Amino acid sequence: MNAQKRFECTRAVMEKRPRPSIKERKRQLVREVIHQAALKLFLRHGYDNATVDDISREAGISRRTFFHMFPSKEDVILAHFDGVGAQMVHLLATRPKAESLLVSLRQAFKPWLDLHTGDVELARNRIRLILETPALRARHLRLLDSWVFLLAEQCAQKLGLPTADGLPRLTAWVAIATLDVALHEWSHQQDDALLPHVDATFAILGDVLQAKPARPK
Repeated sequence: MNAQKRFECTRAVMEKRPRPSIKERKRQLVREVIHQAALKLFLRHGYDNATVDDISREAGISRRTFFHMFPSKEDVILAHFDGVGAQMVHLLATRPKAESLLVSLRQAFKPWLDLHTGDVELARNRIRLILETPALRARHLRLLDSWVFLLAEQCAQKLGLPTADGLPRLTAWVAIATLDVALHEWSHQQDDALLPHVDATFAILGDVLQAKPARPK
């Protein structure tokens, strides 16, 4: 099945997907309230100093409701990235065959970029918290690793290589690392747009890949 056909099939499935029920919309709203309350407390008191009970009181819910919505404090922050890996893989699969893999990967990262638009201050505070909190950073790195695994399979197909080959995984890791570098830079800047940082780091990566390494004498 070619890329256009895959895209059309996926679009057809999405168009037939029922709209979220009232119950599901209410659940999403409660999760967002908890997320906002938790982030507020984490930034004010520190991640380790804000308890589940503190978050529940701030959000106006019971402890039982908290655990019904999230398994742990970590998930309150990192659940925001649920489904992003699958979305990126789908976009990568639908990119034109003639397009360079680096360009395809850059375009496939749109769902990840979309998470950092809208309420930019909220997104920046969330990323700073993840980068500066060891427990969250560890979970975030495991999440990135899972994305590498998913993207590497698609990279292997585009490169015409076996999934077990090292090049597809290395390519996926380098692309994800490029995003991570851009994220670090953006989190410490005052400008709103993350996109220029991503484009700049990918441009640097492109220059590095095109450079011919000096042969050892």
